[in-house]
Amino acid sequence: MALLGLVRHMTEVETWFHDFDGQPHGTWYCTDDEPDGEFDLVDAARADADLTAYHASVVRARAAVVGHGLDDLAPGSSEPISLR
Repeated sequence: MALLGLVRHMTEVETWFHDFDGQPHGTWYCTDDEPDGEFDLVDAARADADLTAYHASVVRARAAVVGHGLDDLAPGSSEPISLR
């Protein structure tokens, strides 16, 4: 497992919070064909881009949850998702 794979994984984890801004978040690295793409498809030449994507995902996640309580549910999600 590479450190860059962990950064890419955390980029995808942060998207869970994106549900609170009501905008689609899509996928970053994982697909149906590559469910572990964040780890399996690491390319060191893309390290700067992957780190930039991580930081952008964190900024969006923080903005998405401003003003929400732990028991608030994400608007419009197909299943109940709370910050808890």
